[in-house]
Amino acid sequence: MRKPASLRDAIATLMVGLGQNPDKLAVAVVDGRIVATKANSASFEYRYLVDVLVQDFSGDVDYLFIAVMAWVRQYQDDLLANYMEYTNYNESHGITYSVIPLTNTTCDISIKLNLTESIVAALDPNNPRVITVTPPKPYRLPQDECWEMWLKDQKLATWTTKPMGWPTV
Repeated sequence: MRKPASLRDAIATLMVGLGQNPDKLAVAVVDGRIVATKANSASFEYRYLVDVLVQDFSGDVDYLFIAVMAWVRQYQDDLLANYMEYTNYNESHGITYSVIPLTNTTCDISIKLNLTESIVAALDPNNPRVITVTPPKPYRLPQDECWEMWLKDQKLATWTTKPMGWPTV
């Protein structure tokens, strides 16, 4: 599974304070399933709920969600394309979150995303025990987009929609 690490890297990169305090950001797979068919193939799909936990957060939550949504647009855009499926607060789909206030200026934030990853595996004809796993290439927009995050007159971050934390393709 590559998406949880990629999501963590994207948030840490885009949220300046979290990149400097990596212990305040945790990403865990809390409910995973493997989906496969009885076809003559070793291929399968990961389906899982990933929980992003940001502890002792004191920034603007809007910027955190902008970082998450930029990543979603790149790696799991079906969460954006299937809007009608996710508008009835069905917790088994989409993106959900909870915020727990700690003080007047800090909180813990949990963001849950339902993710999938297809694994295309082929048996090696020379050694039937060996498989080659080929994760699909991440979706790329037709043109890279440049994003900037500003707080009043201070530029906090700049990034493009190029994959972060994913092997170069």
